[in-house]
This record gives sequence, structure tokens and C-alpha cells, in this order.
Amino acid sequence: MNLNFGIASTDLNLADDLFSQLNEIRDCVVNYRNAVKVLEDAKEELEQFETANKITAWSEIEADESLPTLEELNQQIQQFTEDRESVQKNINNYNKTLEDLQEEYDEWEENSLRLKELKSIQSMEEKKYECVSMAKKKLEQAKEVMTAKYADPIFQGFGQYYEMISGRDAAHFHIDANTAVTVDEWGKQRDTNTLSSGYRDLIGICLRIALVDAMYQEEEPPLIMDDPFTNLDDKKVHAGMEFIEKLAQKYQIIYFTCSASRG
Repeated sequence: MNLNFGIASTDLNLADDLFSQLNEIRDCVVNYRNAVKVLEDAKEELEQFETANKITAWSEIEADESLPTLEELNQQIQQFTEDRESVQKNINNYNKTLEDLQEEYDEWEENSLRLKELKSIQSMEEKKYECVSMAKKKLEQAKEVMTAKYADPIFQGFGQYYEMISGRDAAHFHIDANTAVTVDEWGKQRDTNTLSSGYRDLIGICLRIALVDAMYQEEEPPLIMDDPFTNLDDKKVHAGMEFIEKLAQKYQIIYFTCSASRG
């Protein structure tokens, strides 16, 4: 005999132990009832969940032809991905631009501080320049006064000593405010460097003695000479030694020489 309860099938064999077979049937019935109870509870919970969350049963949902297909969704996702990458690239570019601008700003700020320091230094240097300019002006004025005071005596003394040694007039020479001597050649004043070494030595000794005369009018300082006539010819050397003898009548002279002719 075959008994079917909808969830399981049981074969009864009258030759076997009927009590055991009845117990098995009873267990199947109990399991069936328990399964039905679980199914009903599950349906009730599903209905409560759908009601609470306003979920329509899948069987009641009508197909929406406006919904995109899977291929269209994949295309949209790909487009969104490309857009996101493009936006990220722009963000990176903006960040790089911000970094560059920050560096430029830092450099500008540093230069601004440096400019402020330089302006302060410039202000101090301008004050120094004003002081130096004023000092230069005063020195030039003093030089003009000194030149006016000593120019004529120096030139007169120079001419006198030059004529004494060379036997020639010194009118073609000129002495400026810096006591620089120039010579008139072809209508122009030229530096004495164009002259021979002997004439340069002669001009130098005459000028130095003229300066001593002008500066020490009430005093008679000793003069130290290191053989200033080494480059003169014999005639001028002789005249130079006579010049020294006359000069020794006014000044004490210490004369250094290695030549017996000028000893």
C-alpha cells in the first residue's frame, strides 16, 4: 500500500513491523504540518515587509519599455567613466596651476621683502651720498681757495728753477689746480710723458722745490734728494749742481748719489 501526503511518499509493507511503519508515518505528518506552519509564517512576514516598504509584487510590475537596455547602461557607464577621468585630469591640472601660482606668490613675497630691505639700504646710501657730495663740494671749494693762494707762487717758483737749470724760458709750461704740468706743443697743452726722461726729471725737481717754497714760507724744512739728475746730460747736470748749491743756502739738503761727478 502506498500513502501520499503531498510532501512525501511512504510504502507500507504488511509483512513488516506495522508499529514502526505507523511511527514513521506519524513523523512525516508532523514534519508536514511544521513545514506548512513555516510556509504560512514566511508568507505573512513577506506580506508585512511588502506592505511596510510599499513593494509591489513582481507579478504586478509592468514592463517599462523606457528603461535602458544592458548595452545602453554599459555605454553610459563607460561615458561616465571617461567623464570622470576627464574631470580628474582637469582637477590635476588645476592643482598643478595652484602649485605654480603658490611658488610664484612665495617668490613675489620674498622679492617684496628684499625690495623693502633694498629701499632701506638705498635710503641710507642716499644719505651717505649727500654727505659725500657735500664733503666733495667743500673740498673743491677749499681746493679752489688753495689753488688761488698757491697757483701763482708755485708757477713762478717752477719757472725760476727751470730757467736756472735749463737756461730756457718756462712760459710754454702750464700747471693746473692739481699741480699737473703740461707743455705747449703746436698750440695744445700736452702731457709731459711725451718728453724725454731727463726733461721729466728736470720738471719734477723744479715743481717739487716750488711746492716746498709755496707751502713753507715761514719754515725751512730739510730736503732729501735721491740723485734727481741721473737722466740729465753733462751740461744740465752741471747747471743742476749749481742749482743745488744755491738751494742749500736756504734749505738743509741731504743728497744721495752713487756718482762721483755729483758727489
